[in-house]
Amino acid sequence: MPFNFSHITDNLFIGTTPLATDYDGLRELGVRLLINMRLLHGPFPDEHHEPINLLWLRTIDSPFFPIPIYKLMRGAKAALETIQADSKVYVHCAGGRHRGVAMGACVLIAQGYDPEAR
Repeated sequence: MPFNFSHITDNLFIGTTPLATDYDGLRELGVRLLINMRLLHGPFPDEHHEPINLLWLRTIDSPFFPIPIYKLMRGAKAALETIQADSKVYVHCAGGRHRGVAMGACVLIAQGYDPEAR
């Protein structure tokens, strides 16, 4: 599957799982935190001399097992710290459609976006 993502805001991207070979491209975009929401596939190590920070929040992709609130809060807190340091965040799950989007929504709400706004 090719690396695919959406540029949500100036400092937030949501997409599919990047390979280690994609990290240089993320770095060029200003990404300094990668939040991985996959259960079994941890982030690939970043061997760069200035590695991207990797946060693995293992979650199940199922409507029967909601993402634990403490994991959403941990990810949102890490994202806010990164954004406040003038860097960008990339959130992903396997396909960039469920868990990654949920985490991305939490980051937006933590930044003050109105969840009811259209």
